[in-house]
Amino acid sequence: MSAEGSTANNALAAAYAGLLDEAWLVIEPNLDGLTNAEYLWEPEPGWWSVRHVEGVRTSACWGAGDWRVEVDFEQQNPPPTTIAWRLMHAYDCFRDYTGQALGQPPVDWNSIVVAAEATEAALMMRNALHEAKQQLLGTSDEQLTRKTASDDAAPQRRPVQLLNKAFVELISHTAEVGTLRAMYRAAEQRS
Repeated sequence: MSAEGSTANNALAAAYAGLLDEAWLVIEPNLDGLTNAEYLWEPEPGWWSVRHVEGVRTSACWGAGDWRVEVDFEQQNPPPTTIAWRLMHAYDCFRDYTGQALGQPPVDWNSIVVAAEATEAALMMRNALHEAKQQLLGTSDEQLTRKTASDDAAPQRRPVQLLNKAFVELISHTAEVGTLRAMYRAAEQRS
């Protein structure tokens, strides 16, 4: 991933594309070779995860297809989450916030086919990053810094703020995937 394609009219957008290149250096090793055992591993019982629709253990969930992402909007102290949960959450947030920043409508959680396997989730994430980078390189800085009708009521909805939120979700959750993978390998060595 290289952020070539910058012009004077899209220096900010190109900087975000460059940040994706930098983030990729952290993200790719955390996705590379991810196994299904790691993807669905629960260090302790009760972690939120991605489950077959018949096995969901929370009062709510999101997603399309045969698998769902567990959530519970009423729970004040949600439990820890698995690699599968973090990847699907990062994918959803990154795709949704980046898309909105670039003028697309919000993504409906229930329109996302939830990945049942690690390779599928990793591919979804890789594709989302590649697509976002290409869109960023075709975006002007004026588009990213424009004021919207809702700026006064919801300043977090400005395009650059949505991109910031997208990148925070992406980078933090994929970095946590690396930590959970290290915990998984340590647990496997002890057993």
